[in-house]
Amino acid sequence: MTADFLYPEVRSHGPPPFLEKKYAGVEALFIDSARRRALTDSLDVRQLAGRLPTFSALFSASQPEIVSAIQEALAPSEGVEAARSLALTLRALLIWEDLDAIQNTVKAKCTHVVGGFPRNLSDLEQRGGRDIIDPFMVAIGPKLLGIGLEEFVQNLLAHKCLMKIEDLIGNLHQDVLGKAAGKERIPEPVGIPIPGGRRNNKETWHPELNPFPGADARFAQSEFYQIKNKTGSAKGGDGQRLGRQFDQLRQHYPDCQRFYISVIGKTLAGHRSMGGVLREDDRAEVLVGLPALQQLGGHRDTPAILMDLILEILDEVMESTGYNLAEVAARVVHEWQEKYGAEDSRHALLHGLLRDTVTNKNPRLQQSTTYVEDRKKGRLKS
Repeated sequence: MTADFLYPEVRSHGPPPFLEKKYAGVEALFIDSARRRALTDSLDVRQLAGRLPTFSALFSASQPEIVSAIQEALAPSEGVEAARSLALTLRALLIWEDLDAIQNTVKAKCTHVVGGFPRNLSDLEQRGGRDIIDPFMVAIGPKLLGIGLEEFVQNLLAHKCLMKIEDLIGNLHQDVLGKAAGKERIPEPVGIPIPGGRRNNKETWHPELNPFPGADARFAQSEFYQIKNKTGSAKGGDGQRLGRQFDQLRQHYPDCQRFYISVIGKTLAGHRSMGGVLREDDRAEVLVGLPALQQLGGHRDTPAILMDLILEILDEVMESTGYNLAEVAARVVHEWQEKYGAEDSRHALLHGLLRDTVTNKNPRLQQSTTYVEDRKKGRLKS
């Protein structure tokens, strides 16, 4: 459960409009929360409503205040963990209108990513010419780090897993925060066909094909959001392109606000693309860190609420997938030894790995003068 930490109130919009539409009052919200935690028969809803009588009171209450109020309203047989779990659900329902859909999204994306983690030698070697393992890394890394081969392989596997996790986090921020506080996630635009071109123009406004250029999420037609994970997630040139897209949003939706979000970061200093955005659209707002999260979630404690949501679902994902990095590393080393020989295995492994990663049966694939010619003539063979 979340730490009892109160975030500074940099930005707070109050309860989102969907709360009053979805629930007649706080008691209905409490009943929904209790049902989701199988605590319906243990919670005195009226007593809890006496402590937190309105959506505004609930929205402004800190995590410890909510847990304390729930503990008093729960049956004595329920412990503090039950109160904390109920508070977690309650606060998530303040931010996400369709919490079931959000939880399913997080679980499905996390499960998919774990399913793509390397599990054997062929997964680590990444055949096909892209992102293949570097034999010089395998030769130099263990010596410079002072570790054995199996531990180094475990680190290689972890690196590949972390790269997938980094992509996952960016997608989660867009799909989860992009639907917070009544917002709508904007799908990738189809783009406007370019005559004679193979690619579509996804930067120019079009009423049907690209009505919201540059935006990952929106609140009606009054707020538009481009959501990145970190301030370095986009280059300077990307900023100018986004700024031009934002300027089109301003022209077609004159009273709208445009937000360029970087979720993680303590300062805008060194932001790689902020200058490009603001040169093209000087009325856009660039946010990072706490103000960014509070703007998206509309709640002072959005960072903690988001983190708790993800952490709880990850427990389910790991229980169902059962990925074990150490076991996979041992399997890879064993497969390497079988492939390259167990005698003087390190020397044989390194030279075998070098041969396999730089040698092709068809060297014409490795030289542009022949590769381009063969590709044009349709005679490429691996």
